[in-house]
Amino acid sequence: MKNEIIFRKAQDSDWKKYKDIRLAALLDSPDAFGSSYEKESKLTDDDWKNFLKKGSNFYFAFDKEQPVGLIGYFTKSDQPDSRYIVSMWVHFEYRNQSIGQILVENVVLAATQEDAHSLITGYASSNSRAKDFYIKLGFKETGRSIPLERDPHVQEIEMIKIIQEN
Repeated sequence: MKNEIIFRKAQDSDWKKYKDIRLAALLDSPDAFGSSYEKESKLTDDDWKNFLKKGSNFYFAFDKEQPVGLIGYFTKSDQPDSRYIVSMWVHFEYRNQSIGQILVENVVLAATQEDAHSLITGYASSNSRAKDFYIKLGFKETGRSIPLERDPHVQEIEMIKIIQEN
């Protein structure tokens, strides 16, 4: 790793860092996300602040003060035993250094502490790198998919990882 990478949960005050890294991710890897830079760059500062209000679950990887990785998760009310991974991204200069794996491990730990039984994520059918990454971490395809909002010709393929048995 270039420097010592620090991993921590996002705070409300991190909204500007969250905005910057999210927009960088959308520019760098537009095919990896359901949203787009064009859409999210139009959000107001209040919109970005609301993403990190208390109760949000985002984690950063920092190289000094610069965020170089991001992951988030949430719970759907109709699936309280599962946590959904979103916004997973590592800056291209920091890839292949286990940062993505450690970000996912942060979510596994947090979700386990919340008594979740599984993690669910998705990858764009055009993104074989994401598929391989999640398979390496023990995720398996569920057989479910949905068209991406930004491009209905691309499918988001759902994957699951059991982290605790019922």
